[in-house]
Amino acid sequence: MSYEVSPIHEQFHDPSSVSDWKESYYFQFYDPQIKLAAFFYISAYPNIPKRDYLVAYLADGDVDIYLNTEPTPGKLEALSDGKLRFELIQPHELWKIHFNDGKRFAQLEFTGRFDPFAYDARQAYQQGVLEQEHYEQGCFVEGTIRLASGKELQIDCYGHRDHSWGLRDYAAINEWSWIAAQFPWCTINIIKLHIGANYETAGFLSSLVGNQHLTDITFKTHFDTDKITPLGFTVQFTDEQHKEWQLSSTKLQTMMYPPRQSKPGRETNIYEIVSEFTLHDDPGKGYGIAEYLISRETK
Repeated sequence: MSYEVSPIHEQFHDPSSVSDWKESYYFQFYDPQIKLAAFFYISAYPNIPKRDYLVAYLADGDVDIYLNTEPTPGKLEALSDGKLRFELIQPHELWKIHFNDGKRFAQLEFTGRFDPFAYDARQAYQQGVLEQEHYEQGCFVEGTIRLASGKELQIDCYGHRDHSWGLRDYAAINEWSWIAAQFPWCTINIIKLHIGANYETAGFLSSLVGNQHLTDITFKTHFDTDKITPLGFTVQFTDEQHKEWQLSSTKLQTMMYPPRQSKPGRETNIYEIVSEFTLHDDPGKGYGIAEYLISRETK
Protein backbone atom coordinates (compact mmCIF):
# COMPACT_ATOMS: atom_id res chain seq x y z
CA MET A 1 0.00 0.00 0.00
CA SER A 2 1.32 3.42 -0.92
CA TYR A 3 0.61 6.18 1.56
CA GLU A 4 1.55 9.68 2.65
CA VAL A 5 3.68 9.58 5.78
CA SER A 6 1.67 11.09 8.63
CA PRO A 7 2.74 11.85 12.22
CA ILE A 8 1.04 8.66 13.44
CA HIS A 9 3.41 6.55 11.32
CA GLU A 10 6.33 7.67 13.49
CA GLN A 11 4.84 5.78 16.44
CA PHE A 12 4.93 2.05 17.27
CA HIS A 13 2.68 -0.42 15.42
CA ASP A 14 0.61 -3.43 16.41
CA PRO A 15 2.36 -6.63 15.30
CA SER A 16 0.82 -9.55 13.48
CA SER A 17 1.31 -13.07 14.87
CA VAL A 18 4.04 -14.23 12.45
CA SER A 19 7.44 -14.84 14.02
CA ASP A 20 9.46 -12.69 11.60
CA TRP A 21 7.29 -9.58 12.08
CA LYS A 22 9.59 -6.79 13.20
CA GLU A 23 9.66 -3.03 13.73
CA SER A 24 12.89 -1.12 13.19
CA TYR A 25 14.20 2.42 13.59
CA TYR A 26 17.53 3.13 11.85
CA PHE A 27 19.71 6.27 11.82
CA GLN A 28 23.10 6.74 10.17
CA PHE A 29 25.54 9.38 8.93
CA TYR A 30 28.99 9.89 7.49
CA ASP A 31 30.84 13.12 8.22
CA PRO A 32 33.53 13.57 5.53
CA GLN A 33 35.24 16.40 7.44
CA ILE A 34 36.25 14.10 10.29
CA LYS A 35 35.97 10.79 8.39
CA LEU A 36 33.56 9.20 10.86
CA ALA A 37 30.49 7.07 10.12
CA ALA A 38 27.98 5.95 12.74
CA PHE A 39 24.91 3.69 12.82
CA PHE A 40 22.15 3.60 15.43
CA TYR A 41 19.55 0.84 15.24
CA ILE A 42 16.71 -0.47 17.36
CA SER A 43 14.58 -3.38 16.18
CA ALA A 44 11.99 -5.58 17.85
CA TYR A 45 10.71 -9.07 16.99
CA PRO A 46 7.77 -9.23 19.42
CA ASN A 47 6.93 -12.87 18.63
CA ILE A 48 10.37 -14.52 18.76
CA PRO A 49 10.94 -12.56 21.13
CA LYS A 50 14.05 -10.47 20.51
CA ARG A 51 15.08 -6.83 20.62
CA ASP A 52 18.35 -5.52 19.21
CA TYR A 53 20.01 -2.26 20.21
CA LEU A 54 23.04 -1.49 18.06
CA VAL A 55 25.52 1.37 17.77
CA ALA A 56 28.54 1.25 15.45
CA TYR A 57 31.31 3.81 14.98
CA LEU A 58 33.53 3.50 11.90
CA ALA A 59 36.69 5.60 11.92
CA ASP A 60 40.32 5.20 10.80
CA GLY A 61 39.60 1.72 9.48
CA ASP A 62 38.30 0.49 12.84
CA VAL A 63 34.78 -0.67 13.69
CA ASP A 64 33.57 -0.22 17.28
CA ILE A 65 30.22 -1.89 18.01
CA TYR A 66 27.79 -1.82 20.91
CA LEU A 67 25.19 -4.59 20.61
CA ASN A 68 22.59 -5.51 23.20
CA THR A 69 20.07 -8.26 22.47
CA GLU A 70 17.20 -8.82 24.88
CA PRO A 71 14.48 -11.54 24.86
CA THR A 72 11.68 -9.00 25.25
CA PRO A 73 8.22 -9.91 23.89
CA GLY A 74 5.36 -7.71 22.81
CA LYS A 75 4.85 -4.39 21.11
CA LEU A 76 7.49 -1.68 21.41
CA GLU A 77 6.65 0.80 24.14
CA ALA A 78 9.91 2.73 24.37
CA LEU A 79 12.95 3.16 22.14
CA SER A 80 15.55 2.60 24.83
CA ASP A 81 17.55 -0.08 26.62
CA GLY A 82 18.91 2.35 29.20
CA LYS A 83 22.07 3.10 27.20
CA LEU A 84 20.74 3.83 23.70
CA ARG A 85 17.61 5.95 23.39
CA PHE A 86 15.75 7.47 20.44
CA GLU A 87 13.59 10.48 21.29
CA LEU A 88 10.95 11.82 18.91
CA ILE A 89 10.68 15.60 19.34
CA GLN A 90 8.56 16.52 16.31
CA PRO A 91 7.31 14.04 13.67
CA HIS A 92 9.16 14.34 10.35
CA GLU A 93 11.19 17.22 11.76
CA LEU A 94 13.39 16.25 14.69
CA TRP A 95 14.67 13.12 16.42
CA LYS A 96 17.30 13.05 19.16
CA ILE A 97 19.69 10.17 19.84
CA HIS A 98 21.20 9.63 23.28
CA PHE A 99 23.85 6.97 23.85
CA ASN A 100 26.17 6.34 26.79
CA ASP A 101 27.59 2.94 27.71
CA GLY A 102 30.32 4.29 29.99
CA LYS A 103 32.95 4.17 27.25
CA ARG A 104 31.23 5.68 24.24
CA PHE A 105 28.83 8.59 24.04
CA ALA A 106 26.56 10.29 21.51
CA GLN A 107 24.21 13.23 21.73
CA LEU A 108 22.82 13.93 18.27
CA GLU A 109 19.97 15.69 16.52
CA PHE A 110 18.58 14.36 13.23
CA THR A 111 16.61 17.17 11.59
CA GLY A 112 14.51 16.47 8.51
CA ARG A 113 16.21 17.82 5.42
CA PHE A 114 13.44 16.82 3.02
CA ASP A 115 10.00 15.26 3.39
CA PRO A 116 9.99 11.52 4.18
CA PHE A 117 9.28 9.14 1.31
CA ALA A 118 7.08 6.04 1.72
CA TYR A 119 7.84 3.03 -0.45
CA ASP A 120 4.93 1.22 -2.06
CA ALA A 121 4.65 -2.06 -0.15
CA ARG A 122 2.98 -3.76 -3.12
CA GLN A 123 6.08 -3.29 -5.25
CA ALA A 124 8.35 -5.37 -3.01
CA TYR A 125 5.63 -7.60 -1.56
CA GLN A 126 6.50 -11.29 -1.39
CA GLN A 127 4.05 -13.35 0.67
CA GLY A 128 5.74 -15.02 3.62
CA VAL A 129 9.02 -13.17 2.99
CA LEU A 130 8.57 -9.40 2.74
CA GLU A 131 5.28 -7.79 3.75
CA GLN A 132 6.16 -4.47 5.33
CA GLU A 133 5.63 -0.71 5.36
CA HIS A 134 8.72 1.42 5.05
CA TYR A 135 9.68 5.09 4.75
CA GLU A 136 12.98 6.96 4.64
CA GLN A 137 14.21 10.53 5.04
CA GLY A 138 17.37 12.54 4.37
CA CYS A 139 18.50 14.56 7.40
CA PHE A 140 20.88 17.13 8.80
CA VAL A 141 22.92 15.75 11.72
CA GLU A 142 24.50 17.80 14.49
CA GLY A 143 25.91 16.92 17.89
CA THR A 144 28.77 15.30 19.77
CA ILE A 145 30.26 11.81 19.77
CA ARG A 146 32.87 10.39 22.12
CA LEU A 147 34.84 7.39 20.93
CA ALA A 148 36.02 4.57 23.21
CA SER A 149 39.48 6.19 23.13
CA GLY A 150 38.02 9.24 24.88
CA LYS A 151 38.32 11.46 21.81
CA GLU A 152 35.34 13.78 21.35
CA LEU A 153 34.16 14.83 17.90
CA GLN A 154 31.69 17.49 16.78
CA ILE A 155 29.29 16.28 14.10
CA ASP A 156 27.86 18.55 11.39
CA CYS A 157 26.88 16.69 8.23
CA TYR A 158 24.09 15.00 6.28
CA GLY A 159 22.52 11.74 7.41
CA HIS A 160 19.64 9.36 6.86
CA ARG A 161 16.94 7.52 8.77
CA ASP A 162 14.29 4.92 8.07
CA HIS A 163 11.40 3.25 9.88
CA SER A 164 9.86 -0.07 8.86
CA TRP A 165 7.33 -2.51 10.30
CA GLY A 166 5.95 -5.82 9.09
CA LEU A 167 7.18 -9.24 8.02
CA ARG A 168 10.80 -9.44 6.87
CA ASP A 169 12.45 -12.86 6.63
CA TYR A 170 16.05 -11.97 5.84
CA ALA A 171 17.11 -15.56 5.25
CA ALA A 172 14.51 -15.95 2.48
CA ILE A 173 15.83 -12.89 0.61
CA ASN A 174 18.49 -13.99 -1.87
CA GLU A 175 20.07 -10.58 -2.25
CA TRP A 176 19.45 -6.89 -1.86
CA SER A 177 21.39 -3.75 -2.72
CA TRP A 178 20.45 -0.45 -1.10
CA ILE A 179 21.87 3.05 -1.42
CA ALA A 180 21.36 6.19 0.66
CA ALA A 181 23.50 8.90 -0.95
CA GLN A 182 23.59 12.46 0.42
CA PHE A 183 24.56 15.27 -1.96
CA PRO A 184 24.50 18.99 -1.07
CA TRP A 185 21.34 19.44 -3.16
CA CYS A 186 19.59 16.07 -2.80
CA THR A 187 19.19 12.63 -1.23
CA ILE A 188 19.11 9.60 -3.53
CA ASN A 189 17.71 6.35 -2.16
CA ILE A 190 17.48 3.19 -4.28
CA ILE A 191 16.89 -0.50 -3.58
CA LYS A 192 17.14 -3.68 -5.63
CA LEU A 193 15.60 -6.90 -4.29
CA HIS A 194 16.12 -10.48 -5.43
CA ILE A 195 13.71 -12.98 -3.86
CA GLY A 196 13.48 -16.41 -5.48
CA ALA A 197 12.89 -15.85 -9.19
CA ASN A 198 11.68 -12.26 -8.69
CA TYR A 199 13.60 -9.01 -8.99
CA GLU A 200 12.30 -5.58 -7.94
CA THR A 201 13.80 -2.10 -8.05
CA ALA A 202 12.52 1.14 -6.54
CA GLY A 203 13.83 4.49 -5.41
CA PHE A 204 13.38 8.19 -4.92
CA LEU A 205 15.24 11.47 -5.22
CA SER A 206 14.53 14.14 -2.59
CA SER A 207 15.33 17.83 -3.09
CA LEU A 208 13.82 21.19 -2.23
CA VAL A 209 11.45 20.61 -5.15
CA GLY A 210 10.03 17.52 -3.39
CA ASN A 211 10.25 13.74 -3.71
CA GLN A 212 10.48 12.09 -7.11
CA HIS A 213 9.88 8.41 -7.86
CA LEU A 214 12.72 6.85 -9.86
CA THR A 215 12.18 4.41 -12.71
CA ASP A 216 14.20 2.36 -15.23
CA ILE A 217 16.63 1.42 -12.49
CA THR A 218 19.56 -0.86 -13.32
CA PHE A 219 21.96 -1.96 -10.58
CA LYS A 220 25.47 -3.36 -11.04
CA THR A 221 27.39 -4.60 -8.01
CA HIS A 222 31.20 -4.55 -8.01
CA PHE A 223 32.97 -7.19 -5.93
CA ASP A 224 36.45 -7.70 -4.54
CA THR A 225 38.69 -10.37 -6.03
CA ASP A 226 36.99 -13.00 -3.84
CA LYS A 227 33.77 -12.32 -5.83
CA ILE A 228 31.91 -12.20 -2.50
CA THR A 229 32.81 -8.94 -0.75
CA PRO A 230 30.98 -5.94 -2.26
CA LEU A 231 33.01 -2.82 -3.05
CA GLY A 232 30.49 -0.53 -4.70
CA PHE A 233 27.67 -0.06 -7.19
CA THR A 234 26.89 1.59 -10.49
CA VAL A 235 23.23 2.56 -10.82
CA GLN A 236 21.36 4.05 -13.75
CA PHE A 237 17.88 5.53 -13.32
CA THR A 238 15.37 8.05 -14.66
CA ASP A 239 13.63 10.76 -12.64
CA GLU A 240 10.09 12.11 -13.09
CA GLN A 241 11.34 14.79 -15.52
CA HIS A 242 12.62 11.93 -17.72
CA LYS A 243 16.23 12.88 -17.01
CA GLU A 244 18.61 9.93 -17.02
CA TRP A 245 21.26 9.64 -14.32
CA GLN A 246 24.22 7.43 -13.47
CA LEU A 247 25.27 7.11 -9.82
CA SER A 248 28.52 5.40 -8.81
CA SER A 249 29.81 4.51 -5.36
CA THR A 250 33.35 3.96 -4.11
CA LYS A 251 34.07 2.17 -0.83
CA LEU A 252 35.65 4.15 2.01
CA GLN A 253 35.14 1.56 4.77
CA THR A 254 33.01 -1.54 5.29
CA MET A 255 31.31 -3.08 8.31
CA MET A 256 29.59 -6.45 8.35
CA TYR A 257 26.65 -6.54 10.74
CA PRO A 258 26.97 -8.95 13.66
CA PRO A 259 25.32 -12.21 12.48
CA ARG A 260 21.71 -12.18 13.69
CA GLN A 261 19.61 -13.01 10.64
CA SER A 262 20.86 -16.47 9.59
CA LYS A 263 18.62 -19.52 9.96
CA PRO A 264 19.32 -23.26 9.84
CA GLY A 265 20.45 -24.06 6.31
CA ARG A 266 20.86 -20.38 5.33
CA GLU A 267 23.70 -17.96 6.03
CA THR A 268 22.77 -14.27 5.75
CA ASN A 269 25.38 -11.51 5.72
CA ILE A 270 24.73 -7.76 5.63
CA TYR A 271 27.48 -5.32 4.63
CA GLU A 272 27.32 -1.60 5.40
CA ILE A 273 29.66 0.17 2.99
CA VAL A 274 30.56 3.76 3.83
CA SER A 275 30.84 5.28 0.38
CA GLU A 276 31.70 8.29 -1.72
CA PHE A 277 29.20 8.87 -4.53
CA THR A 278 29.43 10.60 -7.90
CA LEU A 279 26.73 11.58 -10.39
CA HIS A 280 27.76 11.52 -14.03
CA ASP A 281 27.02 15.21 -14.76
CA ASP A 282 27.38 16.72 -11.28
CA PRO A 283 30.84 18.02 -10.25
CA GLY A 284 30.10 17.61 -6.53
CA LYS A 285 30.67 14.60 -4.32
CA GLY A 286 28.12 12.78 -2.23
CA TYR A 287 28.58 10.58 0.82
CA GLY A 288 26.54 7.97 2.60
CA ILE A 289 25.91 4.24 2.79
CA ALA A 290 25.68 1.43 0.27
CA GLU A 291 24.25 -1.73 1.84
CA TYR A 292 24.47 -5.25 0.49
CA LEU A 293 22.71 -8.40 1.77
CA ILE A 294 23.39 -11.91 0.55
CA SER A 295 21.77 -15.16 1.73
CA ARG A 296 23.16 -18.54 0.71
CA GLU A 297 22.39 -22.14 1.48
CA THR A 298 24.83 -23.83 3.84
CA LYS A 299 25.87 -27.46 3.69
